[in-house]
Amino acid sequence: MTISIDTVHADIEALRPTSKRKIIDVVKEAGQNVEDWASSTTGNPDTNPKYCYEWYFEQGDNQPLLCLWFESLQSDALGVFQSYSLWPTIKSMESQKNHAGAKRADRLDHGLQRAFAKKIPVRVALVAGRMRAGSEGDSSKADYRELDHAEWMVTDFNHTDGTFTIRRGVKFDKGATQAVSAPAPLADPVDDWRTNSVVEDLEDLAQREISQTTRAALVDARLGQGAFRTALMRHWEEQCAASGCTVLSILRASHILPWRDANDEERLDPENGLLLTANLDALFDKGLITFDESGHLITSSILAPESAAQLLPPKGLRRRPSERQRRYLQLHRETVFQA
Repeated sequence: MTISIDTVHADIEALRPTSKRKIIDVVKEAGQNVEDWASSTTGNPDTNPKYCYEWYFEQGDNQPLLCLWFESLQSDALGVFQSYSLWPTIKSMESQKNHAGAKRADRLDHGLQRAFAKKIPVRVALVAGRMRAGSEGDSSKADYRELDHAEWMVTDFNHTDGTFTIRRGVKFDKGATQAVSAPAPLADPVDDWRTNSVVEDLEDLAQREISQTTRAALVDARLGQGAFRTALMRHWEEQCAASGCTVLSILRASHILPWRDANDEERLDPENGLLLTANLDALFDKGLITFDESGHLITSSILAPESAAQLLPPKGLRRRPSERQRRYLQLHRETVFQA
């Protein structure tokens, strides 16, 4: 994929806004319809609280518009960019009962994730002034605001910690399907089979209207990390549930009822998980092995006997499944296992 860098990249100072445009005028200049702004109890569209305090504006097929602080811009060999995570901001605002601010930040976070997933270029309003210093500082105050004439692109979004990168003037060739700073494909061949489905599931989570706390927990669970993995590590005493392997780097927090078939509660339920070595996790996910109600290993006839002898433990789970685990295992045998 070839990436062209717009010649509009200059030093950061050249981008400093010098006039204070009203946000309604910036949104209109970006090509969005502002007729709804007039429906306000204040009688003044410019100060309609439903819109004027927002950080992100999205309307139909028009390019999204977001506000970025000039003071947070950075530069490197590729040009001007901004990179940080909104998740700590959302968490801090929620803890302070600043629900309106948390919702504004959450909408911006959702918009950034959608723009990254769909490779949509965005417009940016650069804002200069006083940024809030920490959670206890004075409120932010915009002294200057202007629409940047260049397009920006969300080139990376880390679904583990919420860190995004948005770059000025970066363009993608027609037909390009991957972001400039998207992670390279996993080198481990055991993980190759799961890469596409994980990306699709994370993009689906990015577009859902759920709380930031729930989304973070689901992302962790989908990646086999966070509380889901911690609970499995504790339950199985940091050993593979079947083989007893203690090499933590190759142990996977595997869902019994697959992610695609589970609801959010089941996705986060540690009882819907097994701690397995990478090869057993792959075989389990593909339905080439499963376990009965007592935890005994069941092997698919598709798996050649010599392969089974090389890959599989002799018996099954080291611990008898709990009642909920037995229910999940029954669903695995019925919907995943290739008998």
